[in-house]
Amino acid sequence: MPGGDHADSIVALLYLPIVVMGLLLALEAGARAGVPAAMRLRSAFIDSSSSVRMAAFGMSISATIHLALAPSHWAEDHVRAVLFALDGIALTAIAISALLIRRSAWHVAAVALLSADVVAYFGYVVAGVEQLDAVGIATKLVELVVIGLVLVGSTHHVGSRGGWLRELVSHTANGGLLR
Repeated sequence: MPGGDHADSIVALLYLPIVVMGLLLALEAGARAGVPAAMRLRSAFIDSSSSVRMAAFGMSISATIHLALAPSHWAEDHVRAVLFALDGIALTAIAISALLIRRSAWHVAAVALLSADVVAYFGYVVAGVEQLDAVGIATKLVELVVIGLVLVGSTHHVGSRGGWLRELVSHTANGGLLR
């Protein structure tokens, strides 16, 4: 796989914070203007935990990379290109669901999809279809961290403060900025 494919995904990733901030600003403006849907969405976002927000952002990172890789794979393999696009769309939908829906269904979907992504990538590498590269490895590491965040965030702990791992993830890992 040529390096240009992956360079495009890194460039696309540079736009992710701009898109996220634009969406959050639009949501805030809508909520301040009294738009009921924006007020509900803003409330759901604010009420989400820091581990859920971090997991959603991690899924957004993976989705951005997969969506950026889809066009460059079209010339090589249509099936793989469509799989990249579908994966990016599904990850985006799950990330949004994580922030807005208080049901555990997104946990199962996130872990299943991200696990399938990791297994598929390494399966393609072993089969010789893909080459092991820095972007692929970094993306899989992000996906593994997101799986960990989802699993830690979905467990129920005894006590008011939760378990030590949950504390580590929600406080130390992000410096309390998203709390």
